[in-house]
Amino acid sequence: MGVDISARMIELAGQEEAANPLMIEYIVGDVQKLGEIGRFDLVVAPYLLNYARSKEQLLDMCRAVVNNLKPGVPAEFPKTKINMVIGAYHEKRTHPC
Repeated sequence: MGVDISARMIELAGQEEAANPLMIEYIVGDVQKLGEIGRFDLVVAPYLLNYARSKEQLLDMCRAVVNNLKPGVPAEFPKTKINMVIGAYHEKRTHPC
C-alpha cells in the first residue's frame, strides 16, 4: 500500500506500477486523517515525519503508523526521540491491561 497526500505522486507511482508491476495499491490521502487502512508487518515512511509542523501533527503521524501495524509489531522511529513518546501509546493500544 502506498499513500501520499499528493495526487501527482500517486499518479507517478501508478505509472511505475503499470510499467513494473509489484502488486502495490496506491491511494491519495493525508496520513493524519487516513485512519486504519490495513494491518501491516511493516510501515516505511522515510519522508513523512519531517512534514510535521507541530508536536501534535508529529504525534498524529506516528499514531497513524502505529494504528496500521499488526498487533504486536513494534513501532520504531529511528533517529528520533519520538520512540519514547509513541512507545507508551503503542503499549496501551496493543496491551489492553
